[in-house]
Amino acid sequence: MKISSVHFFFLIFSAVFFIAQSSRIDDVSSSEKRLAFFIFGDSFFDPGNNNFINTTEDFRANFTPYGKSFFRTPTGRFSDSRLVPDFVAEYANLPLIPAYLDPRNKRYIHGVNFASGGGGALVETHRGFAIDIETQLRYFKKVERSIRKKLGDSRAYNLFSNSVYLFSIGGNDYIVPFEGSPVFEKYTETEYVNMVIGNVTAVLEEIYKKGGRKFAFVAVPPLGCLPHIRLMKKDGHGSCLDEASALVRLHNKLLHAALQKLADKLHGFKYTIGDTYTMLQNRIDNPSKYGIQIPLNIKEQIIHVCKVRNYVEQIRA
Repeated sequence: MKISSVHFFFLIFSAVFFIAQSSRIDDVSSSEKRLAFFIFGDSFFDPGNNNFINTTEDFRANFTPYGKSFFRTPTGRFSDSRLVPDFVAEYANLPLIPAYLDPRNKRYIHGVNFASGGGGALVETHRGFAIDIETQLRYFKKVERSIRKKLGDSRAYNLFSNSVYLFSIGGNDYIVPFEGSPVFEKYTETEYVNMVIGNVTAVLEEIYKKGGRKFAFVAVPPLGCLPHIRLMKKDGHGSCLDEASALVRLHNKLLHAALQKLADKLHGFKYTIGDTYTMLQNRIDNPSKYGIQIPLNIKEQIIHVCKVRNYVEQIRA
């Protein structure tokens, strides 16, 4: 099923809560019907895993002003406040799900967050700077073995089948072609998108083998309208780079088809998709409709930045 834009947070929570059938985990030995929350993805979901890898400042959020509005200090989240998984966990009466690489995270009774800012479905995407989805899967398998050792095979399988798996992945794979990645040049657009989705579905099938049945996804948003992508368009007006958003639209379309195919093939496989593309695009196209006021001087500043960037690049050339 595909959900739309305006009530995104509520609908994601409702979908996750529904497919989890209101079960939760209070302790590894408390009940035969438990819920844990496992999170995979990129900077939209990273709670601070990149704090603990050897990467550059561009791929970290452990400095101000990150975190100032809620945590009052940087946590590694690429936000001044909480992220979608934090809200979902709160609404499901779970604590904040910790970063897998955080050395303080010794127990996994409520789940784990494997997401990494800059991470993608392809190993080549920001290789050496972020944690790709295949590596995140390897981390999950380590957690699965640890929990299975504590609970035994049967009870661990019940835990994983009652749990929810939330994904935000793919966006970085469609940014790197416009950052000069040579990988994209080897394929047609459809081939490239199918390769990204193929890596994602391979991960889902591996989680399914461990008992996973309940999956939630956020669609990739219109990347061509992100500020740093707008700057790549040399029109001097800061307009959206539609080539990037076109790749994303194709991804979101083919992802839905791939998930439905898995649901048809795998017994008990359930999924939901939050349509973040439509949600954000509607607000970009009609900001005042959603109570967003953009001062004229901000628009002028965007155009000015684009012109300055183009001028600097001409000098360097």
